Amino acid sequence: MKYPDWYQKNAKLCAYIEELAANDSFAILLTGKPGCGKTAIAEIVFDHIYAMHKNDSRFSYVAISADKMYGNYMAAMNHSGSERTAAIEKAERYLMYDLVLLDDLGCEISSDASASYFARVFSMQYEEWKDGKRNRVIITTNLNIEGIASVYGSRVMDRIAEFYHVITLTNDSWRMKNLKQVRF
Repeated sequence: MKYPDWYQKNAKLCAYIEELAANDSFAILLTGKPGCGKTAIAEIVFDHIYAMHKNDSRFSYVAISADKMYGNYMAAMNHSGSERTAAIEKAERYLMYDLVLLDDLGCEISSDASASYFARVFSMQYEEWKDGKRNRVIITTNLNIEGIASVYGSRVMDRIAEFYHVITLTNDSWRMKNLKQVRF
């Protein structure tokens, strides 16, 4: 995998990520403050796996933000009949693709309805994984473990704890390091 120069400094993290990504199935939850590199590393892993399978027409993949994912679900609710059923099923099965990058979990519109939607999506994934139907999933979030439990419920966090490798990035925001501030 190709990493930005600043990732090269953390050989332990790179080795751990590469070991996970070498498997036919994995679930990675990257947590940390904004700007610490969660999305960058998630995209590196996603692009690496995608490149290995891009010629396989049966290989399904999606890279989507939590906000867009929930927005697609809400849009599906506006359909009717079989079109509505199909759109809702698709929106509820995002975590079932062969390769998934779900970015910024917790940045979607916060409501009981969105929490319920993501709880249902994680429960569906949990049942699939329990039945041995595994895939590759990478999720990024600014929420810590307690925040995930607070927003989505302890049941969701408990299910994440069973199958996900939770990696907390502790470095500071690269954006803030590069901030150019002028004072007058």
